[in-house]
Amino acid sequence: MHSPVKIILDQFEMTHSGYVGFLRRLECVTRKRVDQPGRGEFKNGYWENDIQAAFSERAVAKFLDIPWTGSIGSFKGADIDPDIQVRWTPYENGKLIIRPGDADNHKFVLVTGDAPEYIIHGWMFGAYGKNTEWAYNKNGGAPCFMIPREYLWTPQDLKNSLGRV
Repeated sequence: MHSPVKIILDQFEMTHSGYVGFLRRLECVTRKRVDQPGRGEFKNGYWENDIQAAFSERAVAKFLDIPWTGSIGSFKGADIDPDIQVRWTPYENGKLIIRPGDADNHKFVLVTGDAPEYIIHGWMFGAYGKNTEWAYNKNGGAPCFMIPREYLWTPQDLKNSLGRV
């Protein structure tokens, strides 16, 4: 059952998380980190992706009522400690994306929206999302699994899994 939750960020939350997103993109540029083909092809580019992703992480942490550190330079680490990965998409009907190398035991959360309003659609463990029926590899890009929203567990289930009712 799809039961999305809307979260509205305040000015401080947007300022802090926007700066984190900016620093993440700046790190990629200065380290000449190359983005993989088929990833991050967003309507307003990589800068928007990194800033919106940081906003989304903050929104999920706010919903869960847990601290968000806004780490920089930890591409494989959790977005929210200890094991939550947030996946933002600019596409209103977007799906949750999990990649083959993603941690099986991490919780992956789908978020859409634009500052200051974000919608948390649901989540799934990495291992469950790596189902061959959801495999996707457009035009030889980075392979992934695209999980439709109707298969995601609810945001409230995520909160309950952390013992936060």
